[in-house]
Amino acid sequence: MLPEIQLFLTTRAQSRTIIQEKDESALLNIPVGLANNMLWIFGHLIRTTDFLILKQAGQPMLFPTELDSLFAKGSSPTNWPIMSGLKQKLFDAEEICQKSVLEFLEKADLNKKFENPYTTSSGYVLDSVMAALRYNLVHEAIHLGQLQIYKKLVN
Repeated sequence: MLPEIQLFLTTRAQSRTIIQEKDESALLNIPVGLANNMLWIFGHLIRTTDFLILKQAGQPMLFPTELDSLFAKGSSPTNWPIMSGLKQKLFDAEEICQKSVLEFLEKADLNKKFENPYTTSSGYVLDSVMAALRYNLVHEAIHLGQLQIYKKLVN
């Protein structure tokens, strides 16, 4: 297994564990002065991996369409509709999406250039699956750090 894939799996497992340890009401709590909650961060991770790796490679995203706008870049949980069972919906989505991403990575030519390179908000250009995978690792790590901080702030 490529070290990048192993690192992705390890980082995501840590994020998943943090989410598993909290009840849904705590996960929905937005700490004072911050813009998001723990479920938004986790859902955003799942959606973004699908977007960066699958969509940029011309593959279909499997993240649930009905949840997409809740977790897209720039979205916020401050105006979410009331919903229950979101934690489980995200675990279900993660299982499906992660399996799909891993199956794709197993068979893909990781260095094949994207037909349409994607420029991230930080200005980094994703021009191949490997570039997307590596950028996704940074994204996962940033949000894992956020989850670790939120875990201490949210009871």
